[in-house]
Amino acid sequence: MAWFTTNLFALIKIKKGKIKEHEKWMMRNYMLTFSAVYLRIYLPIILGCGASIEQALMIVSWLCWVPTMVGMEVYIQSGFGGKQKSKEQLGDSFLLTNA
Repeated sequence: MAWFTTNLFALIKIKKGKIKEHEKWMMRNYMLTFSAVYLRIYLPIILGCGASIEQALMIVSWLCWVPTMVGMEVYIQSGFGGKQKSKEQLGDSFLLTNA
């Protein structure tokens, strides 16, 4: 549900021309997408530490996305990437993507 929500918010922002806000929502969406990779990394590690499958799934179901989400939100709130480039600075690439 969170993946669809972040994707929807990103779509709404880009349709309104709010590129920086769109980027923020897409980074949140990517973080949620990548949490599936973390799940596959953490699960064997937790199982290897002696946890039962039930315990491992409970731990990993939170561990795979909560720390990543917090880290991404800290990164976004810190003003990632500095100032946004102007249309003139973007040059031809801006014209090509906004035709």
